[in-house]
Amino acid sequence: MKFKQVVELLPGSGRPFGGRLRRIVRALVALRVALLVVAYPSALSAGPLPASGAPISTATADAVERDLAGVFRAQDVSGTYTLAGPMKDFARYPVFANMSWDAHRSTGNTAALSQAAYSIARYYGYLFATSDSNGNHLIETPAPWGDDATRVEDPGFNSLLALDALRLARINLSLRRTMPALFWYDGARSIERAVVMRTFDPEAGYFFPIDVVTGRFARHLSAVSALPASFDGLVGGNHLDMVVARHLAPWALDLRIPGGTKDTAPFAVERMAAASVLAGAGRSDALAHMRAQPTSTGGGALAAWASQRALGDEPLADRYLALDLLYTIARASGKLADGDVVRLESGIAVVKDLCESTGPSPSLEDGARAVRDIYTAVSILRERLKSTTFWSPADRTAYPGVDPGIAAHRLTDDALFTVRRAENRLFEMRYGRVVTASLASPTAVEGEDVLLKWEVAPGTSGIDIAAIDAGVAGESLSPLALPKGTALSPGAAPLHFSSRYRVQSGAGSLHAVTFMLSLTDAGRARARYYAERTVFVQPPVSVVARFPQGRAADGRSVPIEVSLTRHSRKLAIAKYFWFSPSGLRLVEGNQGEIQFSATDSIRTTLHVEIPSPCRPGVFPFTLKFMSGDRDAGTIAATLFKPYQWAALGPFPASGGLDGKLPPEISVGLLQTYAGAEGMLAWRPVPAAACGPRGEIRMRDAVPGDGISYLYTVVGCSYETEIEAHLSADCRAALFVNGRRMAVVKAPGDSATTVIHLDADRNHILIKAVGGTSSQVTFALGNKDNLAADEFNNDLSELAEGYSELVARANTADGAQPETHRLVTFRLQDAGAESVAVVGSFNGWSPQNHRLQKRDKNVWEITLSLAPGRYAYRFLIDQKKQVLDPSTPLTEPDGFGGRNSVVIVSR
Repeated sequence: MKFKQVVELLPGSGRPFGGRLRRIVRALVALRVALLVVAYPSALSAGPLPASGAPISTATADAVERDLAGVFRAQDVSGTYTLAGPMKDFARYPVFANMSWDAHRSTGNTAALSQAAYSIARYYGYLFATSDSNGNHLIETPAPWGDDATRVEDPGFNSLLALDALRLARINLSLRRTMPALFWYDGARSIERAVVMRTFDPEAGYFFPIDVVTGRFARHLSAVSALPASFDGLVGGNHLDMVVARHLAPWALDLRIPGGTKDTAPFAVERMAAASVLAGAGRSDALAHMRAQPTSTGGGALAAWASQRALGDEPLADRYLALDLLYTIARASGKLADGDVVRLESGIAVVKDLCESTGPSPSLEDGARAVRDIYTAVSILRERLKSTTFWSPADRTAYPGVDPGIAAHRLTDDALFTVRRAENRLFEMRYGRVVTASLASPTAVEGEDVLLKWEVAPGTSGIDIAAIDAGVAGESLSPLALPKGTALSPGAAPLHFSSRYRVQSGAGSLHAVTFMLSLTDAGRARARYYAERTVFVQPPVSVVARFPQGRAADGRSVPIEVSLTRHSRKLAIAKYFWFSPSGLRLVEGNQGEIQFSATDSIRTTLHVEIPSPCRPGVFPFTLKFMSGDRDAGTIAATLFKPYQWAALGPFPASGGLDGKLPPEISVGLLQTYAGAEGMLAWRPVPAAACGPRGEIRMRDAVPGDGISYLYTVVGCSYETEIEAHLSADCRAALFVNGRRMAVVKAPGDSATTVIHLDADRNHILIKAVGGTSSQVTFALGNKDNLAADEFNNDLSELAEGYSELVARANTADGAQPETHRLVTFRLQDAGAESVAVVGSFNGWSPQNHRLQKRDKNVWEITLSLAPGRYAYRFLIDQKKQVLDPSTPLTEPDGFGGRNSVVIVSR
């Protein structure tokens, strides 16, 4: 039956061919198509697609497979990889699937490719389960500039992850696993959308990491971060050119690599990413200069692979995966007629030829037929996808995600993007490169129009125009008023006109728009041209907040300095609304209005009222601004109050956690105890040693290693059950009202338990077996316990003897308070816009001590500090923390990095 249907589709079916040769050709074509249709099963596990030529040498491919096999074999049951020694660079560059695919094309080792597919899928699943805390499809990683304590959403890491997930989809497709291929394809595109929408900085015209805590850009430049500019359908050619011209091309043209230098893996990956983006942008000058620099394969398999990849012309992105995956689904689903499937296959082949700049181009007639066939197949497939029976139960079981139907719909959109590129090529083949389209501005205000300017030139042979329609693809096009018989003869002035598009959503991100021009010539031939452009959508008002006195809730109120910049001249008033799940309120009222004057910028100060008592913890809030019925900007931030503690120690560590020492029997803050090196007394833990989420740095609490105790009191007005969380990088135990409630048995572990708090004072004691480099974290409550006045932790009121401890600490055992010393902090940085010093003397707050610029290079501040040892760093542009280059004194910061140290003498 299938054979008969196919034969009837061939040209001339039912009519005799003229001549013996035609009969032979017709028979051979019919046989090929029949075998093609009969051989394909109806299940979604259809045959693999042929691979193109290998981009890396066999020797490199062998090294890649050998290294990756070791990584895959060491995979943990959770899915994570053990990356040690020379493999550590893989943690920064998720390129496992691309490396496996390229190696397979050189070695043909299908077993290794299959192992890679399963292992990489488990690892990437682990990443999203553990490292995407806010669920926005972006993996959070340590800051790329080496500060492991700072977690960021890095566009470079996530772009490589997206491209690797696309390659993982290609691997699954080649292994006849169509549903996992669809899953990873759709997941990769979700990552790409998140990267583009979240990490683009319109001021710099580049993609920057986002600090997870502050939500702000960390303006760290990396060539890998240019990759989002090449994401098809998400970033238009205008912004691709901007990213390349401003940042990537100068970086490539400035490369000067001495001969004999070995490529490290980080640099090799940067060069590979830059080559892919530069080639897509047509910057052959920068690409040639970069490739001309000396290359060595001495940095391991990752460096060798990336270096060879950078020298090839194949982009990192899989250009035709959407079409190939669409074809496989259409062919194997059984929902399209055999003739439609055959025409779709032929059409895809022609479209690929049209999109390639090398090789002979198909004829205009063949190209137009191919485009028409793909549109027809996509239209039929979209209609079939509405049916709940499109996917069999086995298909749905094989799909790891939620709904394959939604993923398939998005896939058809991406496939048609490639078809539109082919249509542009057909337009140029017919009339030449005569169309120019440019946006009037790279930015637009939400709710207002963006203007695209068209120019149609006559070309070398001229154009006889019957009609021109232009507008936005998918919407109604507007006809251009032309005199009858308009002709653009060679040398004539071009036609100029414009299209408008109202941006309705997407404030704070890049927004893609597909403009379309339809030209009908005097011969009634019609051709379409598409202009894919992006605009950065601005809200009617941009809102920036700063905390001039820090974010610590240690007074009656915390001021917030709010700066508003108006982007729409239509706006006169901005309304604000305050939301706080912790019950915090604004002194000025939880809603109000801010009136703009003749200027476009305005600054005002609001004050957050702090309840008394105020419990320790982190208090989130949202300050939303509205312009009419539109969102005009949002500030989402937190205030915090650390716990108050008293510390005692160290005792000898011989007894460990199980040995009972006097503080576990009763606590008297004015008592003394026999310790490891003499008598011990309780001392107040300085506020600078306590973090907002309950962290206590032991080096600021006790003077040595061994067993130490931390003590605090919590006062409640009613009995309650509440969660208690304890974690530490040493062994630790939690006691509540004399009972041991939780234990951390090994460094790095944590414990959570529900404790009972009495309607009075509750005594909290933590026993830590560790050293001064240890850190202990304690917190009460969860998302259901957010009220800022839920309990009291003012030890001056609750703990007998605490006020006297503070007085003793301030007067050094009855002596007069120590004389403060003037200490000058100085940093030379010509490129900085702002510099602050953060350290143990100011609670690590970036707001309290800002340096003044003394000349064009030097920043300086002088502080009055009490004698002691202080850790600190410089904070540049509210983003990047650096050590003080003027002092060699440093110490570990407890997070894998280091702090500068200043010692103030008595």
